[in-house]
Amino acid sequence: MSNPEPQEEKKLTHDPRYHWDREEHIILLDAYLRYRPQFPSSESNEIQEISRLLRQYHPQKGNPIHEKLRNGDGVYMKMMNFRRFDPTTESKGLPKGNKLEETIWNEYYDRQEELKATAELIKRSIKDGTSFPDNDHLDEPEMESEGRVIGTIHKRHERSKKNKENKIKDFKIKNTRVTCEACGFDFEKVYGEMGLDFCEIHHEVPVSQMKQGEKTKLKDLRCVCPNCHRMIHRRKPWLSVEELKMIMNKQTSSC
Repeated sequence: MSNPEPQEEKKLTHDPRYHWDREEHIILLDAYLRYRPQFPSSESNEIQEISRLLRQYHPQKGNPIHEKLRNGDGVYMKMMNFRRFDPTTESKGLPKGNKLEETIWNEYYDRQEELKATAELIKRSIKDGTSFPDNDHLDEPEMESEGRVIGTIHKRHERSKKNKENKIKDFKIKNTRVTCEACGFDFEKVYGEMGLDFCEIHHEVPVSQMKQGEKTKLKDLRCVCPNCHRMIHRRKPWLSVEELKMIMNKQTSSC
Protein backbone atom coordinates (compact mmCIF):
# COMPACT_ATOMS: atom_id res chain seq x y z
CA MET A 1 0.00 0.00 0.00
CA SER A 2 1.51 3.33 -1.05
CA ASN A 3 2.17 6.14 1.38
CA PRO A 4 -0.19 9.14 1.20
CA GLU A 5 0.95 12.43 -0.30
CA PRO A 6 2.28 14.98 2.26
CA GLN A 7 -0.78 17.20 1.84
CA GLU A 8 -2.95 14.27 2.90
CA GLU A 9 -1.05 13.53 6.13
CA LYS A 10 -2.58 16.30 8.22
CA LYS A 11 -6.04 15.13 7.24
CA LEU A 12 -5.18 11.52 8.04
CA THR A 13 -3.97 12.30 11.57
CA HIS A 14 -7.56 13.32 12.45
CA ASP A 15 -9.19 10.43 10.63
CA PRO A 16 -11.22 8.21 13.05
CA ARG A 17 -9.53 5.18 11.52
CA TYR A 18 -6.33 6.26 13.29
CA HIS A 19 -7.85 6.73 16.74
CA TRP A 20 -6.05 4.62 19.37
CA ASP A 21 -8.01 1.40 19.69
CA ARG A 22 -8.43 -1.09 22.51
CA GLU A 23 -5.57 -3.34 21.38
CA GLU A 24 -3.12 -0.44 21.22
CA HIS A 25 -4.16 0.71 24.71
CA ILE A 26 -3.54 -2.80 26.08
CA ILE A 27 -0.04 -2.86 24.55
CA LEU A 28 0.78 0.57 25.98
CA LEU A 29 -0.57 -0.11 29.47
CA ASP A 30 1.49 -3.31 29.59
CA ALA A 31 4.56 -1.27 28.61
CA TYR A 32 3.74 1.48 31.13
CA LEU A 33 3.49 -0.95 34.06
CA ARG A 34 6.53 -2.91 32.90
CA TYR A 35 8.82 0.13 32.72
CA ARG A 36 7.45 2.05 35.71
CA PRO A 37 9.02 4.05 37.37
CA GLN A 38 12.02 4.39 35.00
CA PHE A 39 10.37 5.09 31.66
CA PRO A 40 12.45 4.90 28.49
CA SER A 41 12.60 8.02 26.31
CA SER A 42 10.75 8.44 23.04
CA GLU A 43 14.02 7.77 21.18
CA SER A 44 14.80 4.58 23.10
CA ASN A 45 14.88 1.16 21.51
CA GLU A 46 11.95 0.07 23.69
CA ILE A 47 9.62 2.85 22.49
CA GLN A 48 10.82 2.61 18.91
CA GLU A 49 10.04 -1.11 18.93
CA ILE A 50 6.45 -0.38 19.99
CA SER A 51 6.28 2.32 17.31
CA ARG A 52 7.37 -0.12 14.61
CA LEU A 53 4.88 -2.71 15.82
CA LEU A 54 1.94 -0.28 15.72
CA ARG A 55 2.98 0.99 12.30
CA GLN A 56 2.87 -2.63 11.17
CA TYR A 57 -0.59 -3.00 12.73
CA HIS A 58 -2.38 -0.23 10.82
CA PRO A 59 -1.90 -1.61 7.30
CA GLN A 60 -3.48 -4.82 8.62
CA LYS A 61 -6.49 -2.66 9.49
CA GLY A 62 -6.50 -1.20 6.00
CA ASN A 63 -5.03 2.16 7.01
CA PRO A 64 -2.34 3.85 4.89
CA ILE A 65 0.92 4.67 6.67
CA HIS A 66 1.89 8.32 7.09
CA GLU A 67 5.02 9.86 8.55
CA LYS A 68 3.64 10.78 11.98
CA LEU A 69 1.60 7.63 12.48
CA ARG A 70 2.50 6.11 15.88
CA ASN A 71 5.97 7.65 15.89
CA GLY A 72 8.14 7.48 19.00
CA ASP A 73 6.95 10.82 20.38
CA GLY A 74 3.30 9.88 19.91
CA VAL A 75 3.73 6.44 21.49
CA TYR A 76 5.60 7.89 24.48
CA MET A 77 3.05 10.66 25.10
CA LYS A 78 0.14 8.24 24.81
CA MET A 79 1.77 5.77 27.19
CA MET A 80 2.40 8.49 29.76
CA ASN A 81 -1.29 9.44 29.78
CA PHE A 82 -1.78 6.50 32.15
CA ARG A 83 0.02 8.46 34.86
CA ARG A 84 -3.15 10.31 35.74
CA PHE A 85 -4.65 7.06 37.08
CA ASP A 86 -1.48 5.80 38.77
CA PRO A 87 -1.62 5.91 42.60
CA THR A 88 2.14 5.32 42.84
CA THR A 89 3.20 8.61 41.25
CA GLU A 90 2.59 12.27 42.01
CA SER A 91 3.28 13.27 38.41
CA LYS A 92 -0.07 12.99 36.67
CA GLY A 93 1.00 13.87 33.14
CA LEU A 94 -1.55 15.33 30.77
CA PRO A 95 -4.83 16.06 32.60
CA LYS A 96 -6.96 15.03 29.65
CA GLY A 97 -7.17 11.82 27.71
CA ASN A 98 -9.77 9.59 26.18
CA LYS A 99 -12.24 7.40 28.03
CA LEU A 100 -10.66 4.19 26.73
CA GLU A 101 -7.47 4.90 28.73
CA GLU A 102 -9.48 4.85 31.94
CA THR A 103 -11.46 1.79 30.87
CA ILE A 104 -8.34 -0.27 30.13
CA TRP A 105 -6.64 0.91 33.34
CA ASN A 106 -9.61 -0.10 35.48
CA GLU A 107 -9.98 -3.41 33.67
CA TYR A 108 -6.37 -4.55 33.96
CA TYR A 109 -4.55 -2.69 36.75
CA ASP A 110 -5.40 -5.39 39.30
CA ARG A 111 -4.94 -8.19 36.74
CA GLN A 112 -1.47 -7.49 35.45
CA GLU A 113 -0.57 -11.09 34.63
CA GLU A 114 -3.63 -11.32 32.39
CA LEU A 115 -2.75 -7.93 30.90
CA LYS A 116 0.73 -9.17 30.02
CA ALA A 117 -0.61 -12.35 28.44
CA THR A 118 -3.23 -10.44 26.44
CA ALA A 119 -0.68 -7.89 25.23
CA GLU A 120 1.67 -10.66 24.10
CA LEU A 121 -1.19 -12.38 22.28
CA ILE A 122 -2.02 -9.18 20.40
CA LYS A 123 1.63 -8.46 19.58
CA ARG A 124 2.15 -11.94 18.20
CA SER A 125 -0.87 -11.63 15.94
CA ILE A 126 0.41 -8.30 14.60
CA LYS A 127 3.89 -9.66 13.94
CA ASP A 128 2.47 -12.75 12.23
CA GLY A 129 -0.06 -10.76 10.26
CA THR A 130 -2.71 -13.27 11.25
CA SER A 131 -5.65 -13.62 13.58
CA PHE A 132 -6.62 -16.76 15.44
CA PRO A 133 -9.14 -18.90 13.51
CA ASP A 134 -12.87 -18.78 14.00
CA ASN A 135 -14.04 -22.13 15.33
CA ASP A 136 -17.77 -21.84 14.68
CA HIS A 137 -17.50 -24.47 11.93
CA LEU A 138 -15.87 -27.20 14.04
CA ASP A 139 -17.41 -30.66 13.89
CA GLU A 140 -17.18 -31.00 17.67
CA PRO A 141 -19.32 -28.10 18.91
CA GLU A 142 -19.48 -29.21 22.53
CA MET A 143 -16.23 -27.41 23.39
CA GLU A 144 -14.53 -24.43 21.78
CA SER A 145 -10.97 -23.12 21.71
CA GLU A 146 -10.27 -20.09 23.89
CA GLY A 147 -7.79 -17.25 24.12
CA ARG A 148 -8.09 -16.60 20.37
CA VAL A 149 -7.66 -13.19 18.80
CA ILE A 150 -10.63 -12.50 16.55
CA GLY A 151 -10.61 -10.29 13.45
CA THR A 152 -8.01 -7.75 12.37
CA ILE A 153 -9.66 -4.62 13.76
CA HIS A 154 -11.38 -5.70 16.98
CA LYS A 155 -9.38 -8.51 18.57
CA ARG A 156 -10.40 -9.82 21.96
CA HIS A 157 -8.91 -12.22 24.47
CA GLU A 158 -11.94 -14.49 24.37
CA ARG A 159 -13.46 -16.85 26.88
CA SER A 160 -16.22 -19.03 25.50
CA LYS A 161 -19.72 -18.64 26.94
CA LYS A 162 -20.58 -22.01 25.47
CA ASN A 163 -17.85 -23.69 27.53
CA LYS A 164 -19.28 -22.14 30.69
CA GLU A 165 -22.75 -23.39 29.80
CA ASN A 166 -21.40 -26.88 29.16
CA LYS A 167 -19.54 -26.91 32.47
CA ILE A 168 -22.62 -25.83 34.44
CA LYS A 169 -24.77 -28.42 32.67
CA ASP A 170 -22.26 -31.17 33.43
CA PHE A 171 -21.93 -30.06 37.06
CA LYS A 172 -25.71 -30.12 37.57
CA ILE A 173 -25.97 -33.64 36.12
CA LYS A 174 -23.43 -34.85 38.68
CA ASN A 175 -24.44 -32.68 41.64
CA THR A 176 -28.11 -31.65 41.05
CA ARG A 177 -27.42 -27.93 41.61
CA VAL A 178 -24.55 -25.51 41.14
CA THR A 179 -22.35 -24.82 44.16
CA CYS A 180 -18.80 -23.53 44.62
CA GLU A 181 -16.37 -26.42 44.28
CA ALA A 182 -14.08 -24.80 46.85
CA CYS A 183 -16.28 -23.55 49.68
CA GLY A 184 -19.65 -25.12 48.81
CA PHE A 185 -21.54 -21.82 48.63
CA ASP A 186 -24.99 -22.32 47.07
CA PHE A 187 -26.24 -19.16 45.35
CA GLU A 188 -29.72 -20.54 44.71
CA LYS A 189 -30.15 -21.48 48.37
CA VAL A 190 -29.12 -17.99 49.53
CA TYR A 191 -30.57 -15.79 46.77
CA GLY A 192 -33.43 -17.90 45.48
CA GLU A 193 -34.29 -17.89 41.76
CA MET A 194 -31.88 -15.00 41.13
CA GLY A 195 -29.00 -17.28 42.19
CA LEU A 196 -30.04 -20.22 40.01
CA ASP A 197 -27.03 -21.68 38.15
CA PHE A 198 -24.86 -18.70 39.08
CA CYS A 199 -21.11 -19.22 39.41
CA GLU A 200 -17.80 -18.16 37.93
CA ILE A 201 -15.70 -20.55 35.88
CA HIS A 202 -12.06 -21.06 36.82
CA HIS A 203 -9.66 -22.34 34.14
CA GLU A 204 -7.14 -24.66 35.78
CA VAL A 205 -5.10 -24.39 32.58
CA PRO A 206 -4.68 -20.60 32.06
CA VAL A 207 -6.23 -19.39 28.81
CA SER A 208 -3.08 -17.40 28.06
CA GLN A 209 -1.03 -20.63 27.99
CA MET A 210 -3.23 -22.39 25.47
CA LYS A 211 -1.95 -22.90 21.95
CA GLN A 212 -3.67 -21.60 18.84
CA GLY A 213 -6.81 -23.63 18.19
CA GLU A 214 -6.45 -25.67 21.38
CA LYS A 215 -9.75 -26.71 22.93
CA THR A 216 -10.61 -26.33 26.58
CA LYS A 217 -11.21 -29.65 28.35
CA LEU A 218 -14.26 -29.92 30.53
CA LYS A 219 -12.20 -31.40 33.38
CA ASP A 220 -10.06 -28.24 33.44
CA LEU A 221 -13.04 -26.00 34.26
CA ARG A 222 -14.21 -25.54 37.86
CA CYS A 223 -17.35 -23.87 39.24
CA VAL A 224 -16.39 -21.39 41.94
CA CYS A 225 -17.87 -18.40 43.74
CA PRO A 226 -16.33 -14.93 43.13
CA ASN A 227 -14.61 -14.90 46.54
CA CYS A 228 -12.86 -18.21 46.02
CA HIS A 229 -12.01 -17.27 42.45
CA ARG A 230 -10.20 -14.16 43.62
CA MET A 231 -8.37 -16.12 46.33
CA ILE A 232 -7.22 -18.71 43.77
CA HIS A 233 -5.63 -15.92 41.73
CA ARG A 234 -4.19 -14.14 44.76
CA ARG A 235 -0.96 -16.16 44.63
CA LYS A 236 1.48 -16.86 41.84
CA PRO A 237 1.41 -19.53 40.64
CA TRP A 238 -2.33 -19.82 41.08
CA LEU A 239 -3.74 -22.12 43.72
CA SER A 240 -5.70 -25.15 42.63
CA VAL A 241 -9.24 -25.57 43.91
CA GLU A 242 -8.01 -28.44 46.09
CA GLU A 243 -5.23 -26.30 47.58
CA LEU A 244 -7.72 -23.55 48.43
CA LYS A 245 -10.02 -26.11 50.07
CA MET A 246 -7.12 -27.31 52.22
CA ILE A 247 -6.40 -23.74 53.36
CA MET A 248 -10.05 -23.17 54.29
CA ASN A 249 -10.27 -26.50 56.12
CA LYS A 250 -7.12 -25.66 58.07
CA GLN A 251 -8.53 -22.27 59.04
CA THR A 252 -11.82 -23.80 60.10
CA SER A 253 -10.19 -26.51 62.22
CA SER A 254 -7.97 -23.96 63.99
CA CYS A 255 -10.94 -21.86 65.11
